[in-house]
Amino acid sequence: MSQLVKFSLFLFCFFFPVLLTGQNTHIDSLKSELNNSKNDTLSLQNAIKIGSYYENKNPDSTLHYYKFAVAITNIIAKQNNYKNFALTKKSDLLRWIGLVYYFQGQYDSALNYYNLSVEQNQAIGNLVGMAKAYNNIGVIYSDLGDYSQALDFHLKSLHLKQEINDSLGVAASYNNIGYIHFWQGNYDKALEFNLKSLKIYETLNFKKGIANIYNDIGNIYEKQNNYEKALDFNLKAKDIKEEINDKRGLAKSYNDIGNIFAAQMNYNEASNFYNKSLEIRKELNDKLGMAHAYGNLAIINERQGLMSNALAYSKKSLSKYFEVGDKRGIAESYMDMGNIFLKQNAYKTAMQFFKKSYGLALEIGTLPQQKNAAEGIKRTYWLLGNYKESARFADIFIALNDSIFSLEKTKVINEIGTRYEIEKRELLIENLNKEKELQDEIIARKNAESKKQRILLYSFLVGFIIILLFSFFLYRLVLAKASINKKLEVQKQQIEMQNNFLQQANEEISTQRDTVLQQKEKLETINNHITNSLRYAQSIQAAILPSANKLKEISSSYFVFMKPCELVSGDFFWATTFNEYQVFCVADCTGHGVPGAFMSILGITALNDIVANHRVTKASDILGYLRSSVIETLSQNDSGHLHKDGMDIGLCIYNTQSKELQFAGARIPLWIITKKENTIDWAEANTTIIESTNGYTLTEVKADIMPVGISPKMDVFKNHTITISNSSIGVYLASDGFADQFGGTTNSKFGALRLKEVLLSIEDLPLEMKKEFVENVFNDWKGQNSQIDDTTLLRISLG
Repeated sequence: MSQLVKFSLFLFCFFFPVLLTGQNTHIDSLKSELNNSKNDTLSLQNAIKIGSYYENKNPDSTLHYYKFAVAITNIIAKQNNYKNFALTKKSDLLRWIGLVYYFQGQYDSALNYYNLSVEQNQAIGNLVGMAKAYNNIGVIYSDLGDYSQALDFHLKSLHLKQEINDSLGVAASYNNIGYIHFWQGNYDKALEFNLKSLKIYETLNFKKGIANIYNDIGNIYEKQNNYEKALDFNLKAKDIKEEINDKRGLAKSYNDIGNIFAAQMNYNEASNFYNKSLEIRKELNDKLGMAHAYGNLAIINERQGLMSNALAYSKKSLSKYFEVGDKRGIAESYMDMGNIFLKQNAYKTAMQFFKKSYGLALEIGTLPQQKNAAEGIKRTYWLLGNYKESARFADIFIALNDSIFSLEKTKVINEIGTRYEIEKRELLIENLNKEKELQDEIIARKNAESKKQRILLYSFLVGFIIILLFSFFLYRLVLAKASINKKLEVQKQQIEMQNNFLQQANEEISTQRDTVLQQKEKLETINNHITNSLRYAQSIQAAILPSANKLKEISSSYFVFMKPCELVSGDFFWATTFNEYQVFCVADCTGHGVPGAFMSILGITALNDIVANHRVTKASDILGYLRSSVIETLSQNDSGHLHKDGMDIGLCIYNTQSKELQFAGARIPLWIITKKENTIDWAEANTTIIESTNGYTLTEVKADIMPVGISPKMDVFKNHTITISNSSIGVYLASDGFADQFGGTTNSKFGALRLKEVLLSIEDLPLEMKKEFVENVFNDWKGQNSQIDDTTLLRISLG
């Protein structure tokens, strides 16, 4: 061992003694050899072995030993006999050092060492080393979101690997190119390159590569909302990575499986897999992986309404992305923070983050991120009342969505997947046929050899007999051949008949396909016409409903949760004010969709005439006049007409001077929430009272059990009156759509009692959060079920 190497080793051992203790016997033995060896080549091999040992345990130790090994290669290179060996090993070491820096998220240092490796390999003409270094550089640019640079380096690497017939390397390049297309939203191209890679890995039985491709294919299907296939591929990948103890790959599989559960709104399972991934990322000090995990945890916390947790995770994710310089990740974090602030009604702050995400996505050319950011900007502009800009970004979002998820692309992806399965089966059949041919050949050889031996053994004894037998055998062969030729001729005729039949069937199928396509186009035209008509009807109905200003005239503290079952609704709310009177109501017309919408317009028109024009100031009288109007308009007294439609309604009149509140109801009750000490006595009214643990009481005033319209029971509607003293009360009117909605774990109705308990539980929340909470409860209960009826809930504060 040279004096320079000994001196370098002495300095290394002096400054890093902690790295040389507490390891197993094998490593101690290698260190002892490294310290005492007089052979530079042996010292180089031992330094590399020790560095490799520390790769997954202590990256800093790995860096120190690899850099020490580089110093040894410089010494060995001065010896002419070993110069090429030393320089080749040096180029590998430079690239390995770059890999260690890459996995620590130090991209600048990693790129520096990769480029040094390229220069070293070019100097000695090492195409294998150049291809690997180009591949590593491409991976970094891909992680940084610079897809143009990434694709350029991966293509350089691919061409070199094809030149040197490196099948494993070619598969890796196909995989990396597919990864770039995936992040650019070109899912059909991504799948095509992944399947090219998978064929090679399966031929070589390279399990780690197969597992990585399964991951990538699963992610493509997840983006196409095909969760069953996505989960199938990712679970296959996870099993292989567990088998080969690939920790870094296992962390990615846990992350991707979490994405699938998150897309299916199974947030508990998603969180479980994200945290598994995060634990491994922390263990490996994988900063980019930690950023992914924090970002995913932020998203599921935001979807569950846990905004403080979501914001904390999102900030951690953004910090890690900035640390490694990953532009794609930074854009994702901006998008997540925009969604969080949007849910908190901080519209201007949300807009800032959405626009940052959109600008960065444009810069790096990622279509899926541009689409998501455009949707966020569109929603925020709408909530800010800037409908012109909202419409502009809606057009951008639709264009991007069509580009990414076009029917043609989905068809191509399915065709590629199907073609791969067919080719795989054909290859299996071909291999089986080859095996059968080989077995037939072996059997034929054995028979021939046996026959030859028998002839040699008995030829001198029974030559004449053998000749006769051989002649007879040839005769039988001629007969068999003639029989076989006859059978082949019959089979040929049968095949020709089948081909003719198949050709006729194919022509019939083509004709049927053309007919189906024509019918499909007609149905699409009719559907578009109906949808456009319904959207126009929706805008008309929205214009008829009272404006926000009308409700603000009654009270600034109110909200309306209105969710039609279809585009137009059979539910409506209505309000007006005149003199000292404030009138408001919620109604549920028979049916929903277009029939319900017609009834709602009839109801609003009648109320405008009864209250706004004739100034009727008694709640029960208004319902009586409204019933007469419905019966007369629909000719329900005429036995020749079949219109027995009507509506349920709860209506209140509040006198601002006398503080008197009137209520009359047709199947829709009145709910009033007050503090326990301010419970209101409705005298003779039919009421029930529910008390909560947070100091509030809900009083329900029952409605009359008869509709507004023709019915077997048509008594005079009851008028209920109370006086509101000095306390403030919360008044709720609701149609039955919320209570009747099926969902939850038992797929049962939500129920009026549960709804009242929910309203009591949120009384302490700010008004804007009350509405958001009610909407989240409804959506969570409904889940994947269809909405069965229109839903309207009005809350207003009086007193």
